[in-house]
Amino acid sequence: MDRHGSAIPNGWTLPSAFKIDRRWVWTIALVWCILYIGLMLGSYWADPQVRSPGAMVAAAIVWLAGMSAIIIFGYRFSSASVMGICPVHDTECGLPYRMLLESAKTGMMAYDAAGRITLINRWSEEMIGYNAHELVGRSIFEIVWPEDLPKVKQGFCDRKSGKCGTYEIRVRRKDGSYLWVLTTASPLFSAGGQFRGAIVMMTDISAQKRVENELREHAKALEEANAKLKELHEQAEAASRVKGEFLANVSHEIRTPLTAILGYAETLLIEGDISKAPPSRVQAIQVIMRNGRYLLRIVNDILDLSKMEAGRLDVEQTQCSPLGVVSDVVRLMQGKADAKGLTFRTEFRTHIPRAIHSDPIRLRQILINLVGNAIKFTESGSVRIVLSCDETSMPPTLKFEIIDTGVGIPSEKLESIFDPFCQADTSARRRFGGTGLGLSISQRLASRMGGSITVVSEEGLGSNFQLTLPVRVASGEVEWIENPAATLNTLLANVRGELPESRNIPLKGRILLAEDALDNQRLIAHILRKAGAEVETVANGRDAVKLALRATREGEPFDVVLMDMQMPLMDGYEATRQLRQAGYTSPIIALTAHAMAGEREKCIAAGCDEYATKPIDRVTLLNLVRKYAVDISTCEKIAVDGSRGDD
Repeated sequence: MDRHGSAIPNGWTLPSAFKIDRRWVWTIALVWCILYIGLMLGSYWADPQVRSPGAMVAAAIVWLAGMSAIIIFGYRFSSASVMGICPVHDTECGLPYRMLLESAKTGMMAYDAAGRITLINRWSEEMIGYNAHELVGRSIFEIVWPEDLPKVKQGFCDRKSGKCGTYEIRVRRKDGSYLWVLTTASPLFSAGGQFRGAIVMMTDISAQKRVENELREHAKALEEANAKLKELHEQAEAASRVKGEFLANVSHEIRTPLTAILGYAETLLIEGDISKAPPSRVQAIQVIMRNGRYLLRIVNDILDLSKMEAGRLDVEQTQCSPLGVVSDVVRLMQGKADAKGLTFRTEFRTHIPRAIHSDPIRLRQILINLVGNAIKFTESGSVRIVLSCDETSMPPTLKFEIIDTGVGIPSEKLESIFDPFCQADTSARRRFGGTGLGLSISQRLASRMGGSITVVSEEGLGSNFQLTLPVRVASGEVEWIENPAATLNTLLANVRGELPESRNIPLKGRILLAEDALDNQRLIAHILRKAGAEVETVANGRDAVKLALRATREGEPFDVVLMDMQMPLMDGYEATRQLRQAGYTSPIIALTAHAMAGEREKCIAAGCDEYATKPIDRVTLLNLVRKYAVDISTCEKIAVDGSRGDD
C-alpha cells in the first residue's frame, strides 16, 4: 500500500486482462453468501456446539469479513464505465468523483498530471466512439484533432497553474472523423498543493458548428454577391458616365455647326429683299434650314431616349393651357400639311379645361411627334386633332386624338410600334424616313406625366392615336372653356398677327460675347449688331473674365455677358465662378451645345442667370438678351416718361 492507503501504487494501472466486470463482483458476493449460509446451517444442525452464542458471533464476523473483502477488492479491480486509477488517491478523488462522472448527463473524463486519461463516463464513450478500456491510460493529446493541439497543450499548462478553461476543440472519433466539443476543464490538486490532473466536461456542439459554418458560407456567398453587385454597379455607372460624356460630346459637336448652319440660313432669308433673289437660291436656303432642323430633331430624340434610359429625364408640373399648346402645334404643322395638300383641322367634342397642371413643353413635344407622324404617313385626305374631356373618371381626363387617313398599321405590328427604333416595316423607313424614336419617346413622356398613349389602326384605312392625360389643377376647381373652337381661332389669329413684328427686335447696350467657335461667334455678333447692340467678342473664358472686370473698373460695364460654356484655356463654368467671386453682378447667359440632364442646373450653380441650348434661333436669342439688358429697359422708360412730359 502507498501512503494514502491504496492497495495499488500511485499512477499504476492494472492491465485490462486482470480487470473484471462489476456485475461479477456482486455475483461472487451472492455466491459467497449462499455458500456460507448453507455451510452454517449444515453445521448448526449437525454440531450442537455451533449453536452457542459465541460460535454464532464468530460465524457472523467471518461472513462479514468475507463480504467486505469481496466488495472492496471487487470494486478495486472492476471495469465499469467509470474505471481506472484516479490521479488523486485520497478523499479528493475516488468514489465522489466516480459517482459524479457516472451520474453526469454530459461527457466527462479525467486525466492525471502526465495527461493520461484515467476516467471516462458513458456519455463520452457515446460521443467519441471509444470505450473506457480503449482510452484509459492513453494520452489526452492522442484524441485531439492535430490543428487544435496547440490550444489543448496551452490549456494543459494553464491547468498546472491552477486555471480553469473553456475551449471549443475538435476530438478525433474512433472512425477517424472529428467531433466539435465545448470543453470546460477544472484542475485537481492534492492536499499538499501538488497538481494531480483535471476533470473535463465535454458538450457536443457539432450541430451548432454546422449551422455556424452554413451561416459563414452564406455570409461569404452574400459578401461575394454584394461585391460582384457593387462591381457591376460601378461598371454600369462607369458605362453610363462614358455614354453620357459621349452623347454630350456628340451633342456639342453636332449642335455647334448646326448653330452656324441654321443661323446663317435664317440670316440669308430675312436680310435684304428676298423677293429679288432667284427662286432656286431661296429654295436652296429653305432646304438647308429644313434638313438642319430635321437633324436637330434626331439629335434631340436620341438625347431624350438616353435621358429616359438613365432615369434623368425630368418632367415639370406647372399650370399650362391645353389650347395654347394645341395652337402652337397647329401653327408649326400647318405648313407641312399644306405642302402635301392635306386637310388639317382641330375639332372639339366637349368643353375643355382652361388650364391643367402638366408639362407644356413635353405635351407640345408629344403632339408634334404624333401630328408629324400622321402627316408623314398620309398621302391624301386629312389629319385631325380631336379634343374631348371625360368628367366621369377620377380624376377627369383630357383626350387628344390624332386621326389620319394614311397608310395605317398592320395588326401584328401594333404592339411593337412603341419600341425604340421600331417602324411598321422596313419599307416605311425607306419611303418615309425617320429613326423610329418618336413614338417610344412620346409613350414614355406620357407615362411620366401620368397619362398614356393608345392606338387604333387598320392597314390602308388610317390610324387614331389617343393621348390621355389627367386633368389636375394647382388649387380650386377646374375652369372650363365652353366654346373652345372660337378660343383656338382667336389664339391662332393673335399668333399670326405677332409674327411679322417678332422678326424685328431692336437692342441697345453693350454685350460681351465669349465664344470659341469662330463661325458661331461671327453669326451671333452679327445678329446682335444688326439689332442695334454694341458687341465685344473673346474666344476663351480667361479673356472674358479680364475684359468684363476691366470694363466695370473703367465705368463702362457690359449690360449682358453671353458665355459659351465649352471653351479652351478656361471654360464658361470657371469663368462665371471667377466673375461672381470678384463681385460681378451683370447678367450672364449660358450658351451651351450640351443638352444632357442637369446641364441647366450646372450652369445656374456656376452663377449664370439663364441658360440657352444651341442652336438658338435669332428671335429667341434677341428676346433673351432683351430680357436681361437692364439699360435697355431703363432707356425705354426714360423715353416714355419724356413723351408724357412733352404732352
